Amino acid sequence: MIELKNRNDCKLVENGLFEVHRNGDIYRNTKHGKKKCTIYKTSKNKKYRAVSAMKDGKQKNFYVHRLVAQAFIPNPKNKPQINHIDGDPSNNSIENLEWVTAKENVVHAYNTGLAPTLETSNKCVSCENKTMNKDNVCSNCKNNIKKIGRKLTRDKELVNSLENIEVSILTENEKTAVEYRRKAMTYKEIGQLMGVTRQRIEQLIKTALSKSEDFRKKEITIRTSSKNYTQSSRNKLWNIRKSQRIPQEKVAELLGITKSTYSSKENDLERFKIHEAKKLCEFFNLTLDELFG
Repeated sequence: MIELKNRNDCKLVENGLFEVHRNGDIYRNTKHGKKKCTIYKTSKNKKYRAVSAMKDGKQKNFYVHRLVAQAFIPNPKNKPQINHIDGDPSNNSIENLEWVTAKENVVHAYNTGLAPTLETSNKCVSCENKTMNKDNVCSNCKNNIKKIGRKLTRDKELVNSLENIEVSILTENEKTAVEYRRKAMTYKEIGQLMGVTRQRIEQLIKTALSKSEDFRKKEITIRTSSKNYTQSSRNKLWNIRKSQRIPQEKVAELLGITKSTYSSKENDLERFKIHEAKKLCEFFNLTLDELFG
């Protein structure tokens, strides 16, 4: 700080960058001369007053209360912060400012009611316990909300993992376990409803998943085989039988003839008798045209 001789109503601070007057006016010293600073409200909370100036090639903000304190209030103990005695951040008169430690500043804020205490704080919007959080939600409720969110995410993933289970191939116990599990119930909860252990429920779910996986693999194999057989040069009956992976022995048994007899007839469809053709249509659930056309 640099004092001006014979001018006790103003002093230079910030290495002569500002000239601070007792009445609160602040001037900025530039290479073009002295210019009165515009005092504005800080953008952070609109409570404090500040001025701006270029320093080290950058535009910088300076709090008015700090400039006034540097100019006119002694600080023999080198305390780092400045306190507004009346609690009004916009009142930057010399009589309203004092140098304080961080602890003294906090104590003053609580004593004057500037900083909220648990007693003066609002109720939590969820549980109505007192909270000092700005969103009026206490820490316990925030943790519970996070837990609920995580559970909902896990439940959604669980339901999605069971979505493609082929229920038609499951036993009744497996179907029941899957149905309950799709409601995001735990193994223990399902076990209590079904009268078995949680380990048994876990095994039922694993079996259901395994069966469905095998079922899908077989479906893919059959579809692939069917596509290949459709391109065969043989007749429809042969292609359909092969696509469904039905051996000649089974069809021959259905018709009450030997395998060799069936094989010869399959190679020459006209050799099938009318009642044999009808049996084949019923077996494959197809019309005569679809099977022999």
